[in-house]
Amino acid sequence: MRITPVLIVVAACMSGASNTLGGKDHDPWKNLSQIPWAQTYFFTERNLNCFSGKITRVSPEAAVVLGPKNAEITIERQNLLWVGGPDFPIFAIYSGRSSWADVKHLFQNDRHEIVTVSLTTHDGKRYKGKLANVTDAQINLGKGTGQIRLAKDRISQLSYIRDKPWSEGHEYLARELFVFEIFDPALWYSPKIRVRLYESSLPEDNSSTVCTNRL
Repeated sequence: MRITPVLIVVAACMSGASNTLGGKDHDPWKNLSQIPWAQTYFFTERNLNCFSGKITRVSPEAAVVLGPKNAEITIERQNLLWVGGPDFPIFAIYSGRSSWADVKHLFQNDRHEIVTVSLTTHDGKRYKGKLANVTDAQINLGKGTGQIRLAKDRISQLSYIRDKPWSEGHEYLARELFVFEIFDPALWYSPKIRVRLYESSLPEDNSSTVCTNRL
């Protein structure tokens, strides 16, 4: 049987996506090691100091970022609230807190109908689906008669599944050479990462996340 190179690349890409998601015990901090470091990201510390920068190093205890004016900033893991874009949590890459308010904010975004979440209940059952509704006491996944309704107090952990950010090279190809994107599966099948937003075993933090410094 003949296997074309394109199919081999597709299989490799799909395998990479699965590995990026990780298992149920996936450490959210590992997302910072798996994203392209050449990209600029938005960082928020627990004291609500915010800035943009590029990751240069990540250890189990801290991340080093090339921040404003090319200053090297070391952020201890316990002091990093999140990494992503300014419209948190739809662009989140890492969240350092457990917040049901962030889950609700995800639903309130205009694009919530395309948002996929995965969750685990206290009895070990796992669910994955499109976000249909979130209230203070319940979450709904899916549509129509197949919709799943789960009470918040049944949920052990909930994560948002999003596309892994592209490298600068992939962004260039998508923008300038879109007619050739079929030859690069990474442009039409993006690996995924899992961003934990809520975990019942952690203290729940629904406080404001408005930056205290001017950007």
